Amino acid sequence: MFLGDLPSQYNVSYQAVITPINSEPLHINNISGSTGLPDLSNEVANCVRLLMNNPFKTVQMKSIDVQVTIAPKDISAHIWSVEVSDTKVRAGQTIDVAVIIELVREPKKSYNFQVKIPQNLPPGNFTLAVCGAAEYNRFLNQAAPQRFVAQNFDGLNQALKELLSHARDKLYCMLLLPSTGIVLETAELADLPATKAVVLYDSRRALAAIPYQNWIESSVKTGLLTVDRKNIQITVEN
Repeated sequence: MFLGDLPSQYNVSYQAVITPINSEPLHINNISGSTGLPDLSNEVANCVRLLMNNPFKTVQMKSIDVQVTIAPKDISAHIWSVEVSDTKVRAGQTIDVAVIIELVREPKKSYNFQVKIPQNLPPGNFTLAVCGAAEYNRFLNQAAPQRFVAQNFDGLNQALKELLSHARDKLYCMLLLPSTGIVLETAELADLPATKAVVLYDSRRALAAIPYQNWIESSVKTGLLTVDRKNIQITVEN
């Protein structure tokens, strides 16, 4: 417990439950670095604002419960290196990915991932990305914006849950794959055959269709705030 000023280096872990009247509660469980208290207040305030000012139905708050733990430790980290077992593989093989994270005034830490190359992946060059939560969220906003679009109140709740599920202290490993299928508003038709996708791309249709970005991902909780991203090119051969 701290009284008075915060330490010069610290992290904040927090849990919050936002309970509207006549609606299911939203749960927040996250961690932040030395900007942690504004992160917490902004996260809670933005959720409440979106719920109470939504265009779908009137929402009033029943309660907002918050628990905060402050620890005098800097948990910021950078990706020191990313190494893969092989940059040239065949479909169906597995790649071992070794990641070393650099911390402030502490020994480096290592994490390992295994990435299975899809059996039906055509030959070509593909990007394998390792990143922290901030870069992962930036990727999601570009690759899957439909996940954050609300068409009704249930959709708004789902979008908020999606956003709140991304813990800041996770490390992600992603293999970016060719676009497959399409997205119609918020519906992801990932495995739609190309012949049907062509019909739905028709500009005369009321619902606009966009390509569905496909990728494989795995993540590990590190307790660290990794802020950057490293890319490695993987070649899938015949």
